[in-house]
Amino acid sequence: MALVKIRGESDLECPQSDLMVNSTWGGRYIVSGCGRTVTYDSVCEGVRCQVTLAGEEAPGWRGRPDPGDEMQP
Repeated sequence: MALVKIRGESDLECPQSDLMVNSTWGGRYIVSGCGRTVTYDSVCEGVRCQVTLAGEEAPGWRGRPDPGDEMQP
């Protein structure tokens, strides 16, 4: 939710205190404030989350080896 507010503040050019955030299914948030509205999608892996405008492709996570795979130097 904090990342959504930060992104909304920037995109809507509106202070966080004036934003209204509504969460919907699947990590989608609708943010309204200062006469504008924007929709975001969020993706989380553990405690790491990314927020993108709805319809934008989310950046991919860096590949990690499967547990038990040998580490390559």
